[in-house]
Amino acid sequence: MAEVARLRQKETHIQVSWHKYRYNEHEEPLMREYAEKLGFAFVPYGTGILPHDRAITEWRTGVKDPNGEDCLVPVADARQLCLDRKDWPCTLQNQILVIDGQGNHTNCSNRSDVFNVRGNLFDTTVPEIFRKRKKDPACLACKAVGGHIYALQEYTRSQWSPIRIAETVYRTLGLQGRFPAFSLWATNHLYLRPQMKKTF
Repeated sequence: MAEVARLRQKETHIQVSWHKYRYNEHEEPLMREYAEKLGFAFVPYGTGILPHDRAITEWRTGVKDPNGEDCLVPVADARQLCLDRKDWPCTLQNQILVIDGQGNHTNCSNRSDVFNVRGNLFDTTVPEIFRKRKKDPACLACKAVGGHIYALQEYTRSQWSPIRIAETVYRTLGLQGRFPAFSLWATNHLYLRPQMKKTF
């Protein structure tokens, strides 16, 4: 990190993303201090278990996933929060395309199993891939329970926040990366609802 700080140009924006877990809470202030000392933005994120279908399995069966014990928001508690937001758009479905070295493309960037492969990029087009996702059984099942909300860690965001609407427009217009200050401000100030900060 020190070497990156030394070599970066003045106009280069660098962000340190911090995954928040129970076990690393005591280290977060130290990393924030170090990142900001180097002139980097520091953005902590709520986290969950991956891939997100493990959370969906816990919701369906009631059997706790051991990997969820360090999440700030327990997997079971995230269920209703995700259901309440299931109609929100899925960035993974609408904007992200993962292709391996053989040209195979996956349906969801949050999963890596063989059942997630949908074909070869050279046999189709990018618009067609995104169009088919709208009716893909895996996507429909995931969105029905708000699985995409869990995958994107958006269940801690306010349901009615004006900034969420602004961010949706921002993403829809393809403006990501053009105004990093907006993304940084929105994440730092509006990512977690006040009651989530207090409760978890």
